Amino acid sequence: MTSYGLQADQAKKILERRTAARSQMKRLCSTGDASGFFDALKNLSKPGAPSTGIIMTRIEGLNNADGLYRQQHIQALTQMLASPSQYPAQFDRWLDSPGFSKVAKNIGVPTGAVSFIGDALMARFGLEQMLNYRRTRRCIGFFRCFTANELPEAQQTTVEAAADQLEMLIRTQRWDVLVAQGD
Repeated sequence: MTSYGLQADQAKKILERRTAARSQMKRLCSTGDASGFFDALKNLSKPGAPSTGIIMTRIEGLNNADGLYRQQHIQALTQMLASPSQYPAQFDRWLDSPGFSKVAKNIGVPTGAVSFIGDALMARFGLEQMLNYRRTRRCIGFFRCFTANELPEAQQTTVEAAADQLEMLIRTQRWDVLVAQGD
């Protein structure tokens, strides 16, 4: 066994995928033509789009902040959640936020499954291009170069059930659950 409990073949596969992801990003960055990258991040600066920074802010930090800023934070989250396909970059950032982790934890999602549930939600809202960027970024930065399809069947079932529940909460606009106090 290698470090982190991985078998040698698993470690080799992860390193190969990370190398491929880095190469993909290098190719993208070395061309000087960033249109593919910006296509993946479209709507990042769309007029009227909620700021990714305000989406990543934790409400605990806002408790001592100006009431208007707290209200803007909640409005930004609800605007983005009302239409994730309109705000793919903001949705991606929320899926990586402590707020999303807390929502997932509150419905019983194991910590290790949170990123896979985010991937499933990206796919369900038709955000394949952003999902590819998200996976590439995660592979390069965190050596998490596998998908939910590679998990044991029981974990795949857990991911799908949690994604079903979260998708339903988003589609039915359950802001009271999705924009929980303390996110």
